[in-house]
Amino acid sequence: MADIYSGTPLSGCPVSLPGWSRLGVGVVYDEAMASSRRRSFLASVVGWIVVALIVYFFFGWILGTLRFVLRILVIVVVIGGLTRLYFKLRSDD
Repeated sequence: MADIYSGTPLSGCPVSLPGWSRLGVGVVYDEAMASSRRRSFLASVVGWIVVALIVYFFFGWILGTLRFVLRILVIVVVIGGLTRLYFKLRSDD
């Protein structure tokens, strides 16, 4: 196996991984992997931000609709109550 930091074989281990050699190829492979990991991490972050924005706008739409319906119900109840009070006070009992 190769040491991932130096590109050299580990002491006492007769097996080496593909892409690693004693000539320093592992160092280049290591940098490429680090770059790939960094891009992968950034892609994950961007993906989660996109998901968060979609959820935020979707739930904003749902909550906005519920608030609108609730507001309309409150207005109808208040107008109905005021109308009933008006006719009750106007009647000649």
